[in-house]
Amino acid sequence: MLSFLFVVGMTVACAMAGETYPLAYLGMIAGVAELALSWVSIHENERIVPIFLGQICKEVGVSLTKAEKKGKRRPPQTGLFGTGIAFFPFPFYQLRRFPMGVQQIRVPVGNIVTLEGKDGKGRRVGPSTLNIDVVVNFQWNVNELEEAVKNAPSPLGPDGKINPELTELIIPEVDDAVRRYAARHTWKHLYYDRETAEDEIEAILIDPKVKGGKTIQRMGVTTKALMNISIPKIELPKVLSDAIDAEQVALFNAEATRRTAAGEADRLRVVGKGTADAHTMLYDAVRGKGGTETEQNQLVESLITLKEAVQGGKATIIPAGILDLFSRVTGSKPSGTNDVIMKLVQGMSVANREKVLKLFGII
Repeated sequence: MLSFLFVVGMTVACAMAGETYPLAYLGMIAGVAELALSWVSIHENERIVPIFLGQICKEVGVSLTKAEKKGKRRPPQTGLFGTGIAFFPFPFYQLRRFPMGVQQIRVPVGNIVTLEGKDGKGRRVGPSTLNIDVVVNFQWNVNELEEAVKNAPSPLGPDGKINPELTELIIPEVDDAVRRYAARHTWKHLYYDRETAEDEIEAILIDPKVKGGKTIQRMGVTTKALMNISIPKIELPKVLSDAIDAEQVALFNAEATRRTAAGEADRLRVVGKGTADAHTMLYDAVRGKGGTETEQNQLVESLITLKEAVQGGKATIIPAGILDLFSRVTGSKPSGTNDVIMKLVQGMSVANREKVLKLFGII
């Protein structure tokens, strides 16, 4: 504010003195040019850190973080009269713009050689050469930007996009971290367990406790920032890709065979249960009708055989002596209506039911 008033005052003074001293108009023109070049618009989703002759000043912004809203941190400065328009006298200020949102840098890493080892089932896994796409997602901690200003280039370039200098700083570190991870793991670990790979590569980059970790913390990129790594694409050699496809097909066929066998076992259990239920149902109907227990059991088995023969389309195959056995056990004539016969024909088709009822003379 004071610098703005000073420039305005000097410009007005030069204009007034121009009538007496014509050269004063040069000062007025310089003042107008200074006013035109010193205005800066502060976006809603960013913070600006002004550097005055090498000295870092307090950040400027119009949005507040959660910590600032709760009063845990002093809010940033705002533009003139609390607006998003700020005045930084040109060329004395250097401005660093920090986005409050997430920035992304895509890092293609090619010709990565993986470790030779064994998988979880003890099978040998040979080395392989992969091509990987890594995406670095990071968000500056806009509550503490001094460290980043000291050690990292400006996040945004003149065009408002990610500063190429920052990209050139991060890409080699990510490339190195991915190669170091691959050198300690097989391609199967990397391909089938990407989440673990992402976590470990991220640790190599930002965790100073990782043994031998070459981190990018010392550059100020992540010391005051949030960062995570994602691996959206892993390109395998064609021979290896074809082998995986064949392996997956074999696994699929094995699973289909297993499911078929399980389905057949379920079917047999159902059939067995149905037969047992039929035995019980017919035995309950026969029991108490007459004859010995052995004769009753023989009758039930004969009736079951008859039912299976009829349902199987073999109406001419009838258990020998079933009519006499039926008469002796039930104490009734074969042609007589009996609840045993009605139990026998339950669940049969109309045609099969008629065959059995005709056999016993019921219809």
